[in-house]
This record gives sequence, C-alpha cells and structure tokens, in this order.
Amino acid sequence: MKIELITPARGARVSLLTAMQRSFIDQAGQSESAGAQPIDFLNLNRSEGEDCSLGTGVVLAWRGTSGRCRVVLRCRAETWTFDGDAQTLTVRNLRAGERYDWSVCSDGQEADSWFETENTLPRFIHLDGDTNVRDLGGWPTATGRVRQGLIYRGSEFDRHMQLSPRGLDELLHRLRVRTDLDLREETQTPGLDTPAVQWVHQPLSAYANLSQPDQLRAYGAVFRTLLREELYPIYVHCWGGADRTGCLCYLLQALLGVREEHLLLDYEITSLSVWGKRSRTSEPFEQFMAVLDAYAPRSDAPQRRAERFWQAAGITPEEMNAFRRLMLEDA
Repeated sequence: MKIELITPARGARVSLLTAMQRSFIDQAGQSESAGAQPIDFLNLNRSEGEDCSLGTGVVLAWRGTSGRCRVVLRCRAETWTFDGDAQTLTVRNLRAGERYDWSVCSDGQEADSWFETENTLPRFIHLDGDTNVRDLGGWPTATGRVRQGLIYRGSEFDRHMQLSPRGLDELLHRLRVRTDLDLREETQTPGLDTPAVQWVHQPLSAYANLSQPDQLRAYGAVFRTLLREELYPIYVHCWGGADRTGCLCYLLQALLGVREEHLLLDYEITSLSVWGKRSRTSEPFEQFMAVLDAYAPRSDAPQRRAERFWQAAGITPEEMNAFRRLMLEDA
C-alpha cells in the first residue's frame, strides 16, 4: 500500500497556540485582578486550576504503513528522527514562523510533505514536569527578529517543580540546552543531576531591588555570562521564571529592540502558569518601571531605557552590540 501523508496538509499553516493562550494574548493588558496582588517571589504560592503555559504539539498523521516506520522532521539545519509502529506522531516545541519538511518511510516506501508554523508568539515550550517555559526569541524588532533556540526562560527544575525523565530528555536532546543559568539566591546546588548541562549560579533580585548597587553588579555579571557563546543554548530561571527571570528578560529583550507591547505581554504571560497572576498595572511592576525612570524617562523607547540601565550595570556599548549580534537575525 502506498504511504499517504494526511495531516498537516501539504503547505498548511499550523497554530502553536492553544485556545486559552490565544485568548489571553488577544486580551493582553486588560487584566485587573493582578493589580492589587502582592508578589513575594521568594515564597510563591501555586494557583488553582490548569497549567495553561505548556506548549501545544502538532499531530502528524498518515496511512499506508504496517509495522515499524521512520518519521524524519527537518527545519533549517536541524533534523529529528522518530521510530515507531503507530500512524500518528505528536511533535512538540516547534519553532514559530518556520517551514518544516517531514517524511515517512516504511518497507522501502517513502512519502514526504511540508507545513509551516504560524508566526504567533511567544513560543511556548512543553517540558514534562515544568511550567512557565518559553523561548526568549521570535519577537520582531525594527531590523529583524530575536533568534529562537538560544535562550529559554522558565521555572526551576527541582525544589517546587520536578522535571520528569521525559522532560529532561526533551531539554537535552530537542532543545539541546547546555547551561542552567540559575538566578535563585535560596539554593546552592544544581537543579539538574547531569554532566551534560553546566550549572552557572548568579543570584539576582527583582523589581524595586534593582536600584541597589549590589544588584547592578549582579545584573552586569549575568549579562557577561550571556556573552559566552560556548554556553548556548541557555535555560535561565529563578523559582517560577516570573519575577527575577521576568525582570531580566524584559531588560534583555528591550535592549534587543523588542516593542513595548510585546515586552509587557511576555511579562504577563506568566499568568497562564501555576504561579499566579502578573500584570503591568501591579505595584511590583510599577516599582520596576520606577527604577528604570532613574536612567531614562518613560517617554524614551524601552531600548533606550534598557541601554541606560545596562550602562549603569557596567556593560559597555561594545558588549551590548556583541549581544545583539549574537541574538538578532534578519526577518
């Protein structure tokens, strides 16, 4: 029997967002419930309800095979191979706005097709046992977009979350993470028990605390870590990937030229995880913005405000440009 690839249809554009994620993005900035909620990022409480921060998968389906078959999925220079005896396969953590070629081979026969993923952001990541994981990249800038697959942001792997063996396999072999950049000050041991990932421990604080001289030095140290190309891809996290990680990623994305509407959205997306609501109208976030006011007025572009902050943290214009060269690509 001839192999027939059914879904996605050849040349189809597929969504990487769940209905809940799409709804949240469409309503971004309208949250009111988070405004009065205090945030204690050293003692987070789990929220009730479903974790809606997990990346969704794309189902590949075909007919005409019996027994073992091989599925090959390609995107740019990356290739993944899956072996099994089913006629469906769910593939997760695909990149946004990319073309994927795929083929199925069995008993000497082969069929191939291709599809595209919608350029909808952020790129949510599914790591079994973890929450609030997404790609720092994908966001458009004035000159292109931030590269995907270099920096991932998310929750911790151990104390309050437990990355499963399946999640660890995805982290190592699909995302190919080489460095665990741990921003927590409440731990002194690696969150991953594997020699394949280097643990870099550089504690940070968040929000109003960024005005402290020791925090400027700490942020500067983290930035210089991010200039070490041999460490990439990097997974950066605190406890929930929400507050310390959120402030750091806002400052990094702003430096790269991500628009303000997307900076605010990426901060608030944490509300879909298990760590409670985050809002641009909350007192902690307003304190964060007030810290940046000391370096440049709010009438300035976020990129200018971030540049002035990083300059105060001891980062030179040459180092900022080096980070941009590493992280930016043409659209």
